[in-house]
Amino acid sequence: MVGKSSGQTPTVAVLMGGPSAEREVSLSSGRACAAALREHGGYNVIEVEADRDLPAVLADLSPYAVLNCLHGRWGEDGCVQGLLEWLKLPYTHSGVLASALAMDKQRSKDVFRHAGLPVLESVIAPKADVMASHVMAPPYVVKPNNEGSSVGVYLVAEENNGPPQLSEDMPAEVMVETFAPGRELTGITSGALRAGAAAGVAVAAILLRPENDGGDVMPRLILSLVLSLAPLSMSPLSAQTCDPDGTVKFVCGTTNPEDLYQ
Repeated sequence: MVGKSSGQTPTVAVLMGGPSAEREVSLSSGRACAAALREHGGYNVIEVEADRDLPAVLADLSPYAVLNCLHGRWGEDGCVQGLLEWLKLPYTHSGVLASALAMDKQRSKDVFRHAGLPVLESVIAPKADVMASHVMAPPYVVKPNNEGSSVGVYLVAEENNGPPQLSEDMPAEVMVETFAPGRELTGITSGALRAGAAAGVAVAAILLRPENDGGDVMPRLILSLVLSLAPLSMSPLSAQTCDPDGTVKFVCGTTNPEDLYQ
């Protein structure tokens, strides 16, 4: 198998692209990760744009490991993870079950709630009903239940005269969630997180912000500041969602950066 012999340079296949709504973001992050691996050295890095022939492509490459830079459905919801399990290829990020669960925002919230974490109130409602009238008192956020966290997000402010008019590519059912003011933090973990065992390691916390203040359609979130290994004051906060890449998003109820540090 390519890269598995001690006499060969290990081959890493970087998956990117794919058919989801986040294809362009995936291409960008995949190319950046591939460049970082090449700069680090020691690997034969192959960029793979995921398409229907992906099983055959990976079987032919037989890489030492797969770096999954696919975003959104198919790439983060357990589908490609199941394929990689079937091919017996080591891959990054969470496995099949965790990925499938994490891509469903409502079910992720059920798990958080069962664990005793505070979560934002939300409902799953038909798209037509959401466009016809307010399904909850503003301010609230409308977004797909099973897409990436920066796709199709609508902020409905208190001063809005009417309900949001959603784009045609929004799904038939959407999540409507209470808006929580504050700063959005993504907590990153490395290693397995097991009940009753401290096997996982908190690697960093990332502070996210929108590119501007909004309108109805929230822009993609961009990295504002990496608070690597810094002790953060995370109270008060609420769990918002979970991602299959080993991250959990929180909303911290403060707008003062100084409050983030203990």
